[in-house]
Amino acid sequence: MDSNNHIANVIMIDFSNYGKSKIRKSFVVPGHLEAYGGDVITWESKDSNATFFFPSQELFGKKEFQVDKGDILELTVQEKIREGSYPYAVFTNNNDFAEGGSFPRIIIKR
Repeated sequence: MDSNNHIANVIMIDFSNYGKSKIRKSFVVPGHLEAYGGDVITWESKDSNATFFFPSQELFGKKEFQVDKGDILELTVQEKIREGSYPYAVFTNNNDFAEGGSFPRIIIKR
């Protein structure tokens, strides 16, 4: 199967707190990606440095990745990955974990 390229963004949105100071919240957009073994997934951290945590090392061969503000993280899904749902987390300079359609995750298809 030919590999596909998937793109997601880590962004921060300012919310007004009823005239008080603004609240910043981080998001991964889109929150869920469907991918296959061999596919390339690219994240751009637009507004913050970010640390990506993948509980399953079998997804990309490593559990943690760092990316600086404005930089791109490009990872290839392991070819022999098992089908299933793989949650992950993104921690930003905003001192929060990014949200994305509940928790961001990668869904592997066969």
